[in-house]
Amino acid sequence: LEAVDLACDCSTCAKYSAAYLPHLFASHELLAYRLASIHNLYFIIKLLKSIRQSILDSSFEVYKNAFLTKFVA
Repeated sequence: LEAVDLACDCSTCAKYSAAYLPHLFASHELLAYRLASIHNLYFIIKLLKSIRQSILDSSFEVYKNAFLTKFVA
């Protein structure tokens, strides 16, 4: 079964499939919100660490452009 995000190594993506989360949301299971929050917080913390490092490396513009190319449709 495929993870929620193949590029992510949070505990939600490591233990649960992409199909399981929509099932939890559809069933109004509280676990859905917990798993989504764990994934989202992990993503944000990792993003902010990368942004901070790119600022320290004076490469923020390059990082920003790469991020926007990947995540903005």
